[in-house]
Amino acid sequence: MAVRRCSLSDYGEEVYEDVETILKKTIDEIWEMFDDDGNGLFDIDETTSFIRHTLTEMGESPDYN
Repeated sequence: MAVRRCSLSDYGEEVYEDVETILKKTIDEIWEMFDDDGNGLFDIDETTSFIRHTLTEMGESPDYN
C-alpha cells in the first residue's frame, strides 16, 4: 500500500511517493549517522551507539548492562 504526503512545493516540504522511498531515506540517514568507518556494516560499537541514541530518543535511559 502506497503512502503519499501531498504538499505544496512552495512550502519547501518533501513529497514522499511511497513507503519504499521513506524507508530508503531513513536507512540512509541511519547509516550516515552511525556507520563511522563507512564500511556499510555496523560493528559492535556502532550498533551500541545506534541503540543508545534510539533509547534516548524514546525517552528511555541509554545506560543498560
